[in-house]
Amino acid sequence: MRAGGLQTKIETADASGDAASDGDERIAALAAERDLFLAAIQSLPDGLAIFDAQDRFVYFNAHYPEHLMPNLRAEIAIGRRFPDALDAAEAAGPVYHPDLGPDFAARRIARRATVTAGAADDHVHRLADGRWVRVRERRMADGGLVLLTSDVTERTLADERLKRSEARYRAVVDTQTEFVARFRPDGRTTFVNSAYCRYMEMTEEELTSEAYDGFSLIAPEDQDRHAAHLKSLTPETPTSTTSFRAVLDGGRERWEEWTDTGLFDERGELVEMQSVGRDVSERRRAEAAMRESRAELEKQRAAMHQNEKLAALGSLLAGVAHEMNNPLSIVVGYSQMLAELAADEPTRRRAQEINVAAERCARIVKSFLAMARSKPVERRPASLDAIVDSVLELAGYGLRRAGVSVARSRAEDAPPVFVDEDQIHQVVMNLVLNAQQALEGVDAPTLSIATEAADGQAVLTVADNGCGMDETVRARAFEPFFTTKPQGVGTGVGLSICHGIVTAHDGAIELASAPGEGTRFRVALPARHGERTEEPAGEERPLSGRLLVVDDEPLIASLIQSAFARDPVEIVTESSSRAALARLEGEPFDALLVDLRMPGMTGEELIAAALAIVPGLQGRIVMMTGDALGVGLARVLGRLPVLEKPLDRRAVRAALAAALQGEAMA
Repeated sequence: MRAGGLQTKIETADASGDAASDGDERIAALAAERDLFLAAIQSLPDGLAIFDAQDRFVYFNAHYPEHLMPNLRAEIAIGRRFPDALDAAEAAGPVYHPDLGPDFAARRIARRATVTAGAADDHVHRLADGRWVRVRERRMADGGLVLLTSDVTERTLADERLKRSEARYRAVVDTQTEFVARFRPDGRTTFVNSAYCRYMEMTEEELTSEAYDGFSLIAPEDQDRHAAHLKSLTPETPTSTTSFRAVLDGGRERWEEWTDTGLFDERGELVEMQSVGRDVSERRRAEAAMRESRAELEKQRAAMHQNEKLAALGSLLAGVAHEMNNPLSIVVGYSQMLAELAADEPTRRRAQEINVAAERCARIVKSFLAMARSKPVERRPASLDAIVDSVLELAGYGLRRAGVSVARSRAEDAPPVFVDEDQIHQVVMNLVLNAQQALEGVDAPTLSIATEAADGQAVLTVADNGCGMDETVRARAFEPFFTTKPQGVGTGVGLSICHGIVTAHDGAIELASAPGEGTRFRVALPARHGERTEEPAGEERPLSGRLLVVDDEPLIASLIQSAFARDPVEIVTESSSRAALARLEGEPFDALLVDLRMPGMTGEELIAAALAIVPGLQGRIVMMTGDALGVGLARVLGRLPVLEKPLDRRAVRAALAAALQGEAMA
């Protein structure tokens, strides 16, 4: 690497060894200038390169090659034209990232040529290895080019992350129906979302202008209370909720409710508030009307409010349960396989213990889904004992934490009942939770649950040794909205719902209680003798043929391959619907196992497209899903066999064996 003209001058001066002493001094001065110049250039954190008017390298510092791909780095040399080096490098491999397009190298050369004398060009491009490089070029008066490069990968990626984050934040807050804003303590507004702009009938620019005071709209009688609210925000308690009347343009008076979270400086001074608000005028009017109504109406309002919260909680639990189904399928499946394939007894025992724990998690997940599922009543033969066991497994932690002892007894020959399992599960859960609440503060609290067969019925008894009920409470126990619990603890609808469900099943629910003697509920449901709650396991059918498994979770597809590796079946997996369709167009398959929810193209859409390509797959398709609450599942039930995750290997084998033989539901 050389410093171009400056280096040449020095070498020429060095060659005249018989020059006068003043020439020697000039040579020394030039050498000092050269060394200073080169040291300065080499110390730059950026890459630097100088080209002559023919685009030949005249000089480049040590950092410049670091900002090139290795194949281009190997081609650069003093005196070589940059376009020639670039052509040679591209022949050896990619220089620029594919996202820039196949003709970027040509466009790069053409862009250099457009930089005129005294002009500059500044741009960022991406190398083939993913790094981002900033290039600044300036044309010199003699036609040469000075170029500076710097690696801006970290900054570019950070900028992209910030832009995505800001875009997501803006997208989230602008889709909210609630108001999102930022206020300073003096009322200056620094941010508003679209909902607040629509409410105020003003633009974002107007609301965030320096002339606008966001607190000036607060009704005079509420100003002091709002000021006290601001003073209550401290670094220790930064969040608080307040409500006030706001007088908007045109004299419109509205009630607003805001939850403010204070932001503080290093001295603990409030500098800004992140606020979420809503127009609660209608609610305020409704509350005023409710206060004027009878006390019973107030109870109903409170009960409905509580039910909405419980419904939201149920949906949340169902969502969490759904997200657990895929990993649970992996744990359940591989623990079953490990138990079967273990070479020694300790390993087999540990695998079985893992499987038992995973199956317990799976049952809890299904219980969550059962409680949150909204579906038509579906009655079928079921074991009352199994329903009770499911409830106790779900409620067991709460009972143990409350110190409640559970005494469980069951009939050896209890007949099945013909019921909607989810509804009866709800009945038993309500009775158990009621008993747990009744046992609070009781010495040696005990919950007794028994099942028996009596007079052609399956009978469930739930008893506690709690405080019991007097005659007045006992007479109204099944009335809607009647409760003796404090507001917010009970809604008064649980026992009413239980009574309705049991009656709808042609059963009966009875209550026996007395003060100090505890409470006993007896639920009798018609038995269905001679019916099985589930098909006997029978001999497992080996799988044979070619099976295509489509699931966007690769681990699920891999599990299915591993589970049936010893069967004479060829299992091909794809993680996307489009890849699966490409397979079906070119290869024969005997059956198809498809996940219901996949990105891009859903399982339903894939099945329709697959049948259009291969009509012979009719009756050879099985659906699997971890979304037991999805609307898509309701559409396919009754038309296709459906396997719910977490997957059970025996159920999967039975469904696939039928499908591979063309015996699946059509």
